[in-house]
Parts: sequence; structure tokens; C-alpha cells
Amino acid sequence: MVEEEKMSSIQLMSGRVGVSADKIRVILNQLVEEGRLNGTLSEDGERFFRRDLEAPETTESTEMNADFLEFDPRPGKIVIAIGFIILVIGAFASLFAENYNQQDQFLAVSFIGVLIFLGGCYYFGTRRTP
Repeated sequence: MVEEEKMSSIQLMSGRVGVSADKIRVILNQLVEEGRLNGTLSEDGERFFRRDLEAPETTESTEMNADFLEFDPRPGKIVIAIGFIILVIGAFASLFAENYNQQDQFLAVSFIGVLIFLGGCYYFGTRRTP
């Protein structure tokens, strides 16, 4: 409202109190002189700036965080790492297998590693989005 109609703080105060803008300026000057209000009027007399305003203290909220903010990715990372290690060991061992039976067993181990790896990826996929 202030930006659209280019209203000043003095005009807003006078509108809310129902007193003219000149009377508001006089009242503000009196309060400043008495020491009850700490601030100054702008040079054009359209705005009042308080000097004793303090930023509100931020307190830790006791509100519950959203579920997606409480997501812990560590278990998924651990499962992915274990699956990848098993995959690499199985694939590397199948290269040096002495016969087809051993090679098939090591490839089965590699497949199990892929399944574990995908399980870790699935864990990441279950994270709720905001």
C-alpha cells in the first residue's frame, strides 16, 4: 500500500489516528523533546525514524522440522559403498577364475553387489521432497 500510493509514515499515522498530518508532527516532536520517544523526523517532515528499535531476538523454535529435512543419507551411502565393493570384487575375481563354474559364481556375487547397490539407491529415492 505504501509503495503503490506513495504514502509516508506520517500519512499512515494520521489516517489510523484520525488526526491531521501536521498534528502528528507536533505530537511526535513533543514526545521526542520529553524523551518518551527516541527518533527524528525527516527533513521534509514526511517520515519518522525511531532510533531505539532493536531487532527481535531469534529464539530456537520448538516446532517440529518437516520430515524431508530430517532425512539421514548416511545409511544409504554405506549400503551403496558396500554394494559397489562387492560388485568390484566379484567382477575382478571372475576375470581370474580358473573355470566356468567359478566364473559363474563370481558373476553371481557381482549380481548380488548390484542388488545391494540398487538397494542403497532406492533408499535415497524414498526421501520426501518439499
